[in-house]
Amino acid sequence: MSHWEPPLLGPLDTERRQSHVAFPMTVPLAIETLFHEHVSETIPAYEEVITDLGHAATLLGLLLNDARIRSEYKSVENLKRLLEKNEKLQEELKNSWGRNDFMRLQSFAFWYTASSAPEITKGRARGTVINTEVQTLTVAWTSRYNGVLHKLLCNNIHEAFRHGKRRPFGNFASLINCSGSGKSRMMKQLQELIASIPFNIRRTDSGSKAHTVIIMRDSHTVIYEEVVTKHQDSRASSKATLQTEVRGALIRLLKNMDQLVPESARREQSGRVKLVCSFDEADVLALQEVPRNAAEGNLYDALCSSLDVFRGLPIFFVFLSTNSQVALLAPPKSR
Repeated sequence: MSHWEPPLLGPLDTERRQSHVAFPMTVPLAIETLFHEHVSETIPAYEEVITDLGHAATLLGLLLNDARIRSEYKSVENLKRLLEKNEKLQEELKNSWGRNDFMRLQSFAFWYTASSAPEITKGRARGTVINTEVQTLTVAWTSRYNGVLHKLLCNNIHEAFRHGKRRPFGNFASLINCSGSGKSRMMKQLQELIASIPFNIRRTDSGSKAHTVIIMRDSHTVIYEEVVTKHQDSRASSKATLQTEVRGALIRLLKNMDQLVPESARREQSGRVKLVCSFDEADVLALQEVPRNAAEGNLYDALCSSLDVFRGLPIFFVFLSTNSQVALLAPPKSR
């Protein structure tokens, strides 16, 4: 049977069910991950959120975000095709949403490669077969955030902006700490205090676990490519004209953001940062030269220099890294 034929969806026996990885996923977590919307009370109906097979395939891809999934099921396009051929699978996905429990769906053996199932031993020596690393990461990201580090970071950002908004390289800072110390989670929590746009630029071969799932990464990539293409097609006659256009685009965005809050809130936030952009694993940029233009230095230097066009505007940039070579993320030298 090819992978395009509808797979059988009968219940699995206990051993086969336990032998395949299934990390816990809930409807609120799925909605927050896919749509950046927080569900605080009643879970919306499946049809209100998943309006077509494209959305269903994206949700299914999120549930199957595991290295041991068969390659033919790692593509959202392929998952959509599979759903089109299999109404029972559509029904199972909908029912899982209604139960707020996707464990049964995630446990079907046909998702996984034949070699992915760990050997199960009998008797007292039987070990755990749950992917505890994924489970721990999921709990760490979904449990209540303890501490006030995000508030301290918020205050430091406002203070740095107040003193450095007119100075060269005064609109960004570097945050360096060891892996697992909570930098990315702190930046996520910062979103409750300041509008934030996160960028994760870690190497795909680093072996680290990025919080952003592959589906969202690919979706963001499409958006970024559209933005780059738009400015590459700009008819600006000079670098200064192009910088004016880019700066003007941000000013328009900030004005639109201001329209979403009352006048009293706008006055309260006057002179404070309104938008934060974070770059996770930024040292990757510092290790690569600007393509076809080595005289410009590395990509990190080039990015920092380009951020100067936003100087004076209420936007701040934070570079996150686990690399202990602090000099890599120092402001670029004058040229």
